[in-house]
Amino acid sequence: MATSEDTYIHFLGSGALDYGWWGVDEWLGDEKSDWRIRLIERDDDRNPVGLYTLTHKKIMSAVYKIARTVVPYAEGETRKQCKAFLKDVDDADFDAGTADNVIQVALFGEVRYS
Repeated sequence: MATSEDTYIHFLGSGALDYGWWGVDEWLGDEKSDWRIRLIERDDDRNPVGLYTLTHKKIMSAVYKIARTVVPYAEGETRKQCKAFLKDVDDADFDAGTADNVIQVALFGEVRYS
């Protein structure tokens, strides 16, 4: 089973938060062992439109959802990587786009941006 450090490395270390619709508001807790991060959702003009807290547990819920169901607008590669992550975290290879899809599902329940 994936640890908090695994989700930190695979998702926050992927470059997913470099997209313009994300802004980092604040790190909460230990960066790897019990991480939580507060993210700002931004519109096309980079104005803040929402504030969300991302956690290991939310990431894992999204990974399970994407691996087991069809999530509209989530890339096929995202589903493939989620399945690999659940089987063996070392077999998964999330890039910025696939990790971002998972983060969006974790926070919004869907993929809003691509």
